[in-house]
Amino acid sequence: MNGASNPEMPGGPRGETTGNANNPCDAASDAFWKLMEACGFPSEAASHFRQARVEVLKGVREVIDHRIETLSRANRKGTRVSVD
Repeated sequence: MNGASNPEMPGGPRGETTGNANNPCDAASDAFWKLMEACGFPSEAASHFRQARVEVLKGVREVIDHRIETLSRANRKGTRVSVD
């Protein structure tokens, strides 16, 4: 049984993982969930992993927003003129 078949595991019923390791991220995710199942995956852990995934994505969003702001400031050209 892989991680996509267990509704307690992130990615299960929402179809976020296919169970077919089509790319390195899917392969790593599938391997992780297989390991968790082999170790006796407690249902409470699923909630923690789901929340952690959300927090990681929020962190990535912050990095992207910071980079956008930095690039936007760097591209501003012109001179400031005070108006009386």
